[in-house]
Amino acid sequence: MNLSDVKSWIKQNNLRSVEDAWLEAIETNEPPETFYTVLQALTAAGHDATATTLATMAVGEFVEKRPPAEALKAVRGFLPAAPPSDELRIAAAELYRKALAGTEHLDVFLAASGLETNCSLRRAIAAMDICLCARLGSYLVNPHESGQVLRVERFDAAGKVFELTDPHGGRIELDPPSLADDYRCTADNDFRVLASFRREQLPDLLAGDPGAVLTGICMAHGGQIDAGALKDLLVPKYLDAGAWSGWWGRARTAVKKSHQLVLEGRSPAVVKYHPHGLSLEEELAPRLGEARTPADLYAVALEYLAQAPHRDTPLDSGFSRGIMNTLAEQARQFRQRRPTDALVATLAIEALVRGGLPHPQSQHPSAAEAVAELSDAAASIAALSDAALRDAALDALALRSDAAEQFTRLFPRLGVESLDDLARRAGGSVVDAAMRAALADPVTHLQTLLWLWRGPAEAIPNCPPPLELLPRVLGAGETVAREILDDRDFRRESFHHIRSALVADDCRTFRKAAAAMTEGVGAAMKRRVERNDALSESTRPRLLAILRERFYKLFLETKVAPWLDETVLWTTEGSLRSQEAVLKELEEITLPANSKRIGEAAEKGDLSENSDWLYAIEEQRRLQAKVSALKGDLVRSRVLHADDVPADTVSVGSRVTLRRCSDGSETDISLLGPWESDVATRIFNYQTPLALSLMGKRIGQRAVLKLEGAEEEYEIVALSAAIDPAGRVKP
Repeated sequence: MNLSDVKSWIKQNNLRSVEDAWLEAIETNEPPETFYTVLQALTAAGHDATATTLATMAVGEFVEKRPPAEALKAVRGFLPAAPPSDELRIAAAELYRKALAGTEHLDVFLAASGLETNCSLRRAIAAMDICLCARLGSYLVNPHESGQVLRVERFDAAGKVFELTDPHGGRIELDPPSLADDYRCTADNDFRVLASFRREQLPDLLAGDPGAVLTGICMAHGGQIDAGALKDLLVPKYLDAGAWSGWWGRARTAVKKSHQLVLEGRSPAVVKYHPHGLSLEEELAPRLGEARTPADLYAVALEYLAQAPHRDTPLDSGFSRGIMNTLAEQARQFRQRRPTDALVATLAIEALVRGGLPHPQSQHPSAAEAVAELSDAAASIAALSDAALRDAALDALALRSDAAEQFTRLFPRLGVESLDDLARRAGGSVVDAAMRAALADPVTHLQTLLWLWRGPAEAIPNCPPPLELLPRVLGAGETVAREILDDRDFRRESFHHIRSALVADDCRTFRKAAAAMTEGVGAAMKRRVERNDALSESTRPRLLAILRERFYKLFLETKVAPWLDETVLWTTEGSLRSQEAVLKELEEITLPANSKRIGEAAEKGDLSENSDWLYAIEEQRRLQAKVSALKGDLVRSRVLHADDVPADTVSVGSRVTLRRCSDGSETDISLLGPWESDVATRIFNYQTPLALSLMGKRIGQRAVLKLEGAEEEYEIVALSAAIDPAGRVKP
């Protein structure tokens, strides 16, 4: 029955079509829920007579064509939605008598429930449910309020009431309809029952049978509960906070062994309860039905192999072979159109066979054949998220004639955890090229750089020590924070990888770098760690604590005047960017060009008399010294902002108005960093003797200065910032 069509016909008052669809549904044995929905729609639209007629017709058909118990189950599923009708009441009561012949107190129950009198069908059938499930010692729970639980003590047939007790021993008497209004039958291990009537048993159950407790908790929470809510429920009322982790681990194990409990998701994990139990194959069937790609199928198969041992059931050959045959078919079909998917299918087959699943019943390409056919093998292998599949793909890649080229392309695409496996297969020349690329461009080759930082499994010749790698690791974070603004995913992932590498193994490599630092380098690194936006509020303190252990004096809170702090080089934002550009040009253009000239000169023969070679070598030393000095300055550099400049004393960044005492003439000078210094425009380096003789002085104080070639006394008459709020030098 198409419910959308039926609802539309009801709105159009096309009741003939509704009746035809109803009769067809009876013939095709559609579930009770379908009939329930139609009856609801009819009564909501005011067609009570039609609803009564259709319900009576259905009851008659079910009684005639089905066994009594099955007919009763179907009728109970839809009758509560039917309008009140004497005919329906009589038919339903007779069906109860046929299906439940021999049940104690049955006639009393029918009378007490109101099914044969004026009680609504919904309430009467709910009352009959209570009557049939409520036995001596069973429990009833109120699902609408606080989860109050009652225990059944007896049924008084004469008074047609149930005698019950509450958890405190209070006595209650309720007739079946009143009881059905607020209570439902529940199992003895429902957590609400355990917490109310069996509380003394809870400690033993929690310790010895976590699965039973989880089952009861799921019953009490609509069939499922997530790990967070579960912890809130149990801790600290039933479990100490320190015992939670161990108990949750045992509970997860119990779930894996249960046929009724299933654990889904990760953050948070959700425990679900299936009253009638599901086989592992039944649990995985929905996921298998939704699987469209080889990766999806492989994930289902891995879950199957992982869960089967906990269920103590053998692998189902039909279920297993279905997965394997589908993978083999995909490996063949995708070979031309989707070679990457064909690769995943082939690798998955080989991995699953090793795991215990049967071989497919049809032929499929081997891993070597699948890899050989990839136009961009590096990209396809990098896309493999499963380490076992990727490892097998690398073995197959090594058989290609262009393996070295593909391995080289793979280095910047794989994560740190995969690079040892790649390096072992790639060979020394490929690894050396990857190392040089990472040192030249840390952001593009971040994973390779972090692999070098954490230490390859097999030592690499000429690999820089940790202290030389540290500025590049920190610099990569600074570059990403400063320049990669639009790609949030890349920023987040880069920051995560950098932080993880720095703190790995209790900051092992950072400790090695710190042990090799001088105090000056330690001060510079302290500054970089403090201001590095790639570091988190948990990572930064750990690194600074290591530096504090090594260089305690750097962390003493002695105030040093800004112009005297040798660990800082003050500059404007514009000058900093300009110097970074100079360094980049030196490293990426000037030095490579010099190396090329050295090579060309060396080809001319005897080096002892080769002036071109000697000049190029001398130029290389000069350039390398310049690069080293510039890097040192950049490490110490700190951007000056207008807000940093005090208004009442001369400091770094001040514009000072001076009056010459001899003739009263005035002049302005600015005190900025060495990169901004320009005597022609009266911008002086704050580190020069002239600037230092003014530092710390206030308006009205005097100093002897050598300006315009002669030493004379000057008075400070005004102070302001030499840079504007945007960080630009004022003209």
